[in-house]
Amino acid sequence: MRQSNTIEFRHFAWSVENRFTNLYRHKTVRLHRKEVGQMERMISASPITGSESELDITAGSLEDLLLQCIDEVLADLLGTKAREAVYDHLERNHSLSRSDIPRHMNKFVELLEETFGKGSKTIGKAIVKRLYEKLEWKFYDNPGYEFMDHLDAIRARIARTLIEHAKSCPTTH
Repeated sequence: MRQSNTIEFRHFAWSVENRFTNLYRHKTVRLHRKEVGQMERMISASPITGSESELDITAGSLEDLLLQCIDEVLADLLGTKAREAVYDHLERNHSLSRSDIPRHMNKFVELLEETFGKGSKTIGKAIVKRLYEKLEWKFYDNPGYEFMDHLDAIRARIARTLIEHAKSCPTTH
């Protein structure tokens, strides 16, 4: 039974690696060579630490962590009442509930830009910085990066961590 679970986990890790590799390749097609190097540094910015190799992040927990960061940053920058007004506006006028934000980040970013204009960049950067802090990773500010580029890099780094962990798991024959 243990061998079957290990094989299934390795197959899962392999499929995740392929999916993120394809996503990464697609993303870098529109980037200049210098920006590709910056993305490479962000994804593999530091060696995987002991605690990071035991990273227990699922899609749901990353969404929860992202939503927590959004909550905190909006409250810090705008205040609690304004944060609640933003959530109310998103739900009433755009059918985007607070709990759905992590699954519809493109729409959320678009609405932030509509609402706050250039200020949305400051909000986005603060959210990303907070997410890096909570993951206990060093934040690298790359000038050409938008909010979604940073999220892609975070997801890729998590995938890389999970893949490295899967590869280091001993197999039972």
